[in-house]
Amino acid sequence: MTEFGYFLSSEELSPQELVTTAQLAEQAGFDRIWISDHYHPWTREQGESAFVWSVIGAIAATTELKITTAVTCPTDRIHPAVLAQATATVASLAPGRFSFGVGSGERLNEHILGGLWGGIKICWAESADDAAKTAYRLWGFEAVGGQSAQDLPSWLEFEQLGDATSPDQIAETVPCGPDPDRAASAIKEYVDAGFDEVYVSQMGPDQDGGIRFLSEQVLPQLRGGRS
Repeated sequence: MTEFGYFLSSEELSPQELVTTAQLAEQAGFDRIWISDHYHPWTREQGESAFVWSVIGAIAATTELKITTAVTCPTDRIHPAVLAQATATVASLAPGRFSFGVGSGERLNEHILGGLWGGIKICWAESADDAAKTAYRLWGFEAVGGQSAQDLPSWLEFEQLGDATSPDQIAETVPCGPDPDRAASAIKEYVDAGFDEVYVSQMGPDQDGGIRFLSEQVLPQLRGGRS
């Protein structure tokens, strides 16, 4: 059975907001979080980039959530020996609740020093138009395909990618607005594909509203009416 988790964007939220949002997600019925391990925000509009291992410690100490990094590159930016110490520390703080998500990283984060998961971004707001504008402002490059995330070395280039897209393109890529059926349909594609874990994120500042929207109107459709 698919488990549903909440994705925390270290690029969008301050360290304090990351911890508070994790707590809200747990209260809303999510049982796990996936948190990005980045050195840079993608754009100036996002503007945050917490050291994820400090944040994970705070989340582990204040919730019972399962925690996964999304993802850590265990080669260039942080020495593998240091990451071994970090993961062992978190595993001690959250016994049985921590998974070390690893990947190759991307130039934006890794250039500074030389299981089966799926996720979808959702932007909730009082209207679809407001949601699309927020999603475009923060994640304009989301509508750009290809290997951009692997190849581009600076946030400025990602901002330029965003300039090449439009709010309409973002609205086609991301479920925007207060439409629970569209959001549930987008998530169901991952469930039907057999993903063990599906993580959902609220794009934009209203994390509380987005979490309530997901837990009260979207996830019950995917859990057979169970919240």
